[in-house]
Amino acid sequence: MKNVDLIFDILDQAALIYYENLRLDYFSSLTEINKNLNQNEYNNRLLEKIIEKLEFIYKPLLEGSYANEEIRLALELYIVKGLKHINYPQNLMTPDFINYIFVIIINELYQGSDIIVMDTNLGTGNLLAAIKNNYGGNASLIGIENDLKLTNFASAFMEIQQSEIKIYFQDALNKAHDLVDVVIGDLANHFVSDNLKLDLQLYKDNIRYFPYLTIASRIDNLVDGGYFIYLVDNEFFSLDHMSTFKKYLDGKVSLSGLIVLPKKIVLEEHSGKSIIIGKKTNKAHDLMAIEISDVDNNSLQNSISKIKTMIEKLKEE
Repeated sequence: MKNVDLIFDILDQAALIYYENLRLDYFSSLTEINKNLNQNEYNNRLLEKIIEKLEFIYKPLLEGSYANEEIRLALELYIVKGLKHINYPQNLMTPDFINYIFVIIINELYQGSDIIVMDTNLGTGNLLAAIKNNYGGNASLIGIENDLKLTNFASAFMEIQQSEIKIYFQDALNKAHDLVDVVIGDLANHFVSDNLKLDLQLYKDNIRYFPYLTIASRIDNLVDGGYFIYLVDNEFFSLDHMSTFKKYLDGKVSLSGLIVLPKKIVLEEHSGKSIIIGKKTNKAHDLMAIEISDVDNNSLQNSISKIKTMIEKLKEE
């Protein structure tokens, strides 16, 4: 954690300088910090003595050697403080407990093969970066985000980690034309407007639940045999339109895996969260389910073993 704390302290000092001198909010300051670090470019409104101060602050980061995952973990601390500064909800950042489950799933599915991963609800980019940094092979990255502040942040967030990404600045339900191996997402639990210009049969069937529509919207982006992995609220499975949604998926996608997460990771009144895994195939398969009962080490180790076994069975289907 020593390097993580050092990196965060450097980024934190720089962000505060941008706030004090340019009144740029803490969250958005990362874009300027990235330009300083990677392009050696400084805002022309900064005084020379302030630029010199920034250069001095950056020196240990530029001269040191740090793993991308150390940089990401430091940036997580930055995100927490930055979201508070702009009054954005903290749940825009997927927590590492969940990030690393995604990592385990993708590593088990693809075993180090070159893959393309699309995050259809990119947010800060933290989930996608965790996958990139911990995957055993090369993962090319694509993100979709409709909030300009988050889009700019995610771009800087990735570049500071020296990770290339293609980002579409658009709604999560709009078409994208890339073919990918995996689509992921932390899907917000809400209903969309009746006034969208959305050419999707589910929407025409009066389905307005965002997770259902997002999953349907991204099927065409998956290669045959590709997977989607989504974090959803547990009410996903109990809504009135679930039967219509499942019927829509028939012949296109098989809902194959379910990982029910511990209730401890959400607020007491929350319905809970789960990770669903689907495969693009015209064959129907029974849903395999695992419940992670707790966050203690023994429970997690047992659950990881079960997840790996489940993924092996999914790959055989």
